[in-house]
Amino acid sequence: QWRFNGVPIPGATNLTLVLTNIQFSQAGSYSLFAYNNSGSLVSSSATLTVIAPVAFTFQPTNVAALPGTNVTLTVAATSSSPLAYQWRFEGVDIPGATNATYSFTNANLNQHHGNFSAVVTDAYGSLATSNAFVYVLVKPVVVQHVVGQTVPSGGNATFTCVATGAPPVYYRWFRGGTLLTINTNGVFTLSNVVANATVKVAISNQASSSVFSPGPSGLPSVPLTVVACTDCDGDGMLDSWEVAYLGGTNASPTLDSDGDGINNGDEFRSGTNPTNALSVLKMVFATTNAGSLTFVAQTNLSYSVQWRTNLVSPTWTNLTSILASPQVRTIAVDSATAPAAGERYFRVVTPMVP
Repeated sequence: QWRFNGVPIPGATNLTLVLTNIQFSQAGSYSLFAYNNSGSLVSSSATLTVIAPVAFTFQPTNVAALPGTNVTLTVAATSSSPLAYQWRFEGVDIPGATNATYSFTNANLNQHHGNFSAVVTDAYGSLATSNAFVYVLVKPVVVQHVVGQTVPSGGNATFTCVATGAPPVYYRWFRGGTLLTINTNGVFTLSNVVANATVKVAISNQASSSVFSPGPSGLPSVPLTVVACTDCDGDGMLDSWEVAYLGGTNASPTLDSDGDGINNGDEFRSGTNPTNALSVLKMVFATTNAGSLTFVAQTNLSYSVQWRTNLVSPTWTNLTSILASPQVRTIAVDSATAPAAGERYFRVVTPMVP
């Protein structure tokens, strides 16, 4: 009969005593009481000491750091034996980083952007902390500046700007010197424009208070020009465009002057030449990649590529959108990114659909 601190342990009547799932409450003195018809005998006591393993009381936490600043990471642990520390970056030991805290100076994207952790070791084993992500904030950089717009009186003007940097990136849009709105998509539309104005955008994130588009090195803003009576006959096509391409303002918007399948009104909205059948907004399969669709994007127009699986359905779903640019360029779209279906139909529209 086994005894714990002199008290019999129920059911412990074998020569061997097995203890599982050891707890601190099981620490103490164990002995074996043996007996038969001739008498009894008690063994000497064996002491069980339960050792506390490494346990964390504080683990390193995520840090958002501005470039060039200093960062300190901390871990706190307990154990019944002395502790040793080793910090790691992306799973690789950092030489000399063997204290409960780890600090570095001049935070930069190449050396310090990533996961840090610590391995704490005592006399009986090791335990690793969870990862702490150090996010080195990148200042915003404008990759596509806002460009000026010319619209008819009462029309809408859409401005776009694209910037990179640590998200979220905020765009603050100004008309003249007045802040009108703040958004994160870099697209701004003025509706029912009746007067000339100037537009600029300030871009900011956690790493920078603001950078401007078009920027301090260029113009402080871009023009919004309103043209009065640009469509005096009200057919939806600018009079100047009709004169330039069709010789007068009497052209019908429903007529297909060049026989390319697109009427004059849609050619105007697409920025294409209504007298040149090769100048048309249409999507074609790339000659070298059957899964790629291409079209020619015109100056300062935005587009949405849309798909659906049934021509009868009135609903089109956006596959991707293309922001306005001052250059004419060929756009390639990977049609394989649309959901698989027995059949798929694609179209390109301008301006882009939110």
